[in-house]
Parts: sequence; C-alpha cells; structure tokens
Amino acid sequence: MKAHGVGEDEVERCKLDILADLETAYLERDQIPSADHAAEAIEHFLRDEPLIDLQRELERKAQAARDRLVAEQRKAIEGGADSQ
Repeated sequence: MKAHGVGEDEVERCKLDILADLETAYLERDQIPSADHAAEAIEHFLRDEPLIDLQRELERKAQAARDRLVAEQRKAIEGGADSQ
C-alpha cells in the first residue's frame, strides 16, 4: 500500500465507509425499486455476477472487521509482552 502512497489510516477509513454504506443499504432495502432487483438478477444469470444478499454481506463484513480488531489487539498484547 505504501508503494502507492496509501496509508494504513486511509485504508481503514475506506473499510469503515464500505461498512457504513452496507449498513445504510441494508436499512433501506425495502425502498429499493423492484427494477433494481430485476437488473441485479439479470446480471447474475447473464454475466455470472454474484447475487448479493445485503444481510449476509453486512454480517460477513462486520465479522471480518471484528476479526481484524481481535488480531490487532493480540498483536499489541504480544508486542507488549515481548518488551517486558
């Protein structure tokens, strides 16, 4: 990432933005026009694009964020234990 001039904090902000967008899409799922659902299904069948279930995608992204947080905490704890 650094080779492209992108800092770790920028990556984290983008991840949080994506998660917030997914949450918003999930909360507003009942307001999505049926034509949009139909277009998504057509893309799925004609171009083999994934058909996204907003609830599962949101749960998957939230779990990934939790897993990253736990990994970072473990790394910090292990780093602190090594310095003692």
